[in-house]
Amino acid sequence: MACCGASPVSQAIVPTYKTILRIEPGPQSIYKTSWQNSRNGYAYTTKSGVVLEVADVANIHPIHANHCVVRLTMDSDEFGWSSGDDEDFTSIATDIQPDAKRKLSDITTDAAVPAKRGKSTIKETTPEPSPNTLLANNILKERFGIDSFRLEQEKAITRLLDGGSAVVVFPTGGGKSLCYQVPGVAFRYQDEQLGRRNAEQSGITLVISPLIALMKDQVDALLRRGIKAAVLNSSLSRDEFLATQQDLKNGRLDLLYCAPERLNNEGFTASLKAVRGGIRLLAVDEAHCISEWGHSFRPDYLKIARFAKEAEVERVVCLTATATPQVTEDIRKAFDIPEEGLFKTTMYRPNLRLLAEANTKDTDYVAKLLVHLAKHPGPTIVYVTVQRATETLAAELKKQGFNAKPYHAGMTVPLRTQTQDEFLASKNMIVVATIAFGMGIDKPDIRNIVHFDIPDSIESYSQQIGRAGRDGKPSVCMFYLATKDFYLRNIFTYGDRPSPRSLRLLMEDICTPTRAQLKAGETFTYIYTTKIPEIVEHDTSPTAKAIRKASVKAYKNTYVALEDLAEASRIPRTDLVRKMDEWNECGAIELKREGVQNVYRLERPLPSTPKEIDDIIHKLDQCCADMEKQNLSRTKALLDLITSERCFARSIEAYFGEATLQKEEKGCGHCTWCETQKRVVMPDEPPQAPDPAKVKSVLDIIPARDDPRYLAKLAFGIKSPRMAAEGVYKTKAFESMNVCDFPELLKVFTGACEREKGEREIGVRGGSSRGRSASWAIGQ
Repeated sequence: MACCGASPVSQAIVPTYKTILRIEPGPQSIYKTSWQNSRNGYAYTTKSGVVLEVADVANIHPIHANHCVVRLTMDSDEFGWSSGDDEDFTSIATDIQPDAKRKLSDITTDAAVPAKRGKSTIKETTPEPSPNTLLANNILKERFGIDSFRLEQEKAITRLLDGGSAVVVFPTGGGKSLCYQVPGVAFRYQDEQLGRRNAEQSGITLVISPLIALMKDQVDALLRRGIKAAVLNSSLSRDEFLATQQDLKNGRLDLLYCAPERLNNEGFTASLKAVRGGIRLLAVDEAHCISEWGHSFRPDYLKIARFAKEAEVERVVCLTATATPQVTEDIRKAFDIPEEGLFKTTMYRPNLRLLAEANTKDTDYVAKLLVHLAKHPGPTIVYVTVQRATETLAAELKKQGFNAKPYHAGMTVPLRTQTQDEFLASKNMIVVATIAFGMGIDKPDIRNIVHFDIPDSIESYSQQIGRAGRDGKPSVCMFYLATKDFYLRNIFTYGDRPSPRSLRLLMEDICTPTRAQLKAGETFTYIYTTKIPEIVEHDTSPTAKAIRKASVKAYKNTYVALEDLAEASRIPRTDLVRKMDEWNECGAIELKREGVQNVYRLERPLPSTPKEIDDIIHKLDQCCADMEKQNLSRTKALLDLITSERCFARSIEAYFGEATLQKEEKGCGHCTWCETQKRVVMPDEPPQAPDPAKVKSVLDIIPARDDPRYLAKLAFGIKSPRMAAEGVYKTKAFESMNVCDFPELLKVFTGACEREKGEREIGVRGGSSRGRSASWAIGQ
């Protein structure tokens, strides 16, 4: 009889491993260190001199293929247990293979049984990996075809399999996805080996990711390995959607991917709560989005932590490649993950050569790039800021004989997919892309990353260079620095902030009672087509009965006004919506929403006085100002990193709170600073002062003086919806002062607006008041 019986599942995953034997005398669990044969089976002697003997090998039950439990019926007191005995059971000394034909007589001893109580000759040995660690390693080899884990992967996965939650901060290419994919596969094996659940009741690993392309790529890769995975997003046909829902319901999925916005769907969250076995693991990718200090904060991420509690998720893993200490702390607090649950690896990649060069306005940027690409062949990504630049630069490179193609979010999905597939297969292709390209690209031999335009932050820069050289071979990352880049970057930064006037219009929309109430006679309806009448008709809940009674069928569609129904039936609108979503999710109906999808209830009276509204506007404006300041500081931090007298790699480490190179008190040896000991000098091209004639031109074109930021954006060249409506961005005033400092322009136009406001208040207006306002504003 085998010492360690293994199920068919465990045999497939763990073909050969050392055996751990654990004795459970009452409440204690003790690991064996020294066994020898006895006439009745096993015998073990503790430090206290007590011999533990297992007379019936049938009492040995498999937990894992490498872990058996001997269940003894006596209390620990009956064994004469002492505190010193615990120390004996911290290591493993046998080398038993889980072979069904193995006999107990084949087991050898590691140490002799001590002759006297209180004395021991047990050897100190290094603790073997835990059963969950071994299980994870075997799944890695057998299901993913990878020989071993890297860096902190094994520790993070073991913690998750042990039932804990984790925050994983690995650099781009550091293998974050395995930290939820391996546990997602392992739960079924754990359950079968422990005998606690059958295969259909092993629950689901839910992966939240904002990137549709990345989700699809990962699911396709998992399916090719025979792993049961699916994605729920807007790209699915209805048949695909229903098939996925059926697999979810029947417990046939190991991993399910979806976007964070999908958690807003009450029917979807209800279907997750009904999954057999529940949500075993919630994986939150791009977790830095949950922090307001993160470089790409997304409000929908704030709801994920609440969902995890409401859905009673067993454990959570939050993953990101770019998290400063502040962001990491925010993530841990949001999901109640203790500090020991943080697994972080260095951003430092010794095979990456980090170079930077400054370009003046007279530099031929393209010619410089051509020389660099010729010198450094291989698969390359060239990052630019705007979509139009991907097309023009790729065309120029192609004209010069390079295999180059553009990639940006404005391209069709088939064309983007074709470009990505070609790049993955190519040995020399160059992709000129916006930041839309690169997420989830699993290509180990990218030899070059070129930043033709400046990124928005150190986070973005480190994430993008991390896509190079994942195979460990030398790769080059070139950063071209030019003052022209800051104009584009400022357009994005200053363009994102709304003006106080825009905020006031928003508050009027929300707070004016006549706007906040629905217009008389206005009806908002849900339209649906019944697909499985039996489900709808046999639903006996009061909510279902109310919906059926209020529904009106016209031709193929059925209509129901949920707002009216909620008021008439006294059934909460949320319950009605939940029932409609539930039917839609299970395929009983096909739902089309018209009109309002979300209705908000006022918890207190609307702000009504000018002071109340002004206070809210001020707070909103301050929040926008803080965000603008953060974005500007991130770009400045990147500029400081590139132009400082310091190793680039050490500066990146310091920014992310690491100390790999700092401990060694040396540089990387292969960045621009380390190689030359010369700092990259930013070209001295200071912004110009506002031209009075051009200021007057802007004021002449725009008669209103209600929004200084609008005037400054027009002069600087930042488009807005109001400009499009008024058609002014086609005039000569648009972008007429793009060489100026935006805050200085804002100051000038604020002065112009305030001067004219003062004139109106004192009743003094001349025929050329607008012209005088411009002159006074700039001190003429």
